[in-house]
Amino acid sequence: TRQTAVVTVADAAARSGAGAHFPETYRLPDGTECRVLEARPGWLRVRVSPTDAAWLADTECTVY
Repeated sequence: TRQTAVVTVADAAARSGAGAHFPETYRLPDGTECRVLEARPGWLRVRVSPTDAAWLADTECTVY
């Protein structure tokens, strides 16, 4: 089944890799919905546009 992540903080940092040391590629506002592509401990890889993906800290979103 496909899972959806919803940003739950005011301004979530979407990063190029699964870790805080990776550069930010996007800032996502509270309520943004993204399809989950992959999960790693503490991080979710999500679709942020039709052609791009990024990593979110799992503490900054809820998965449905």
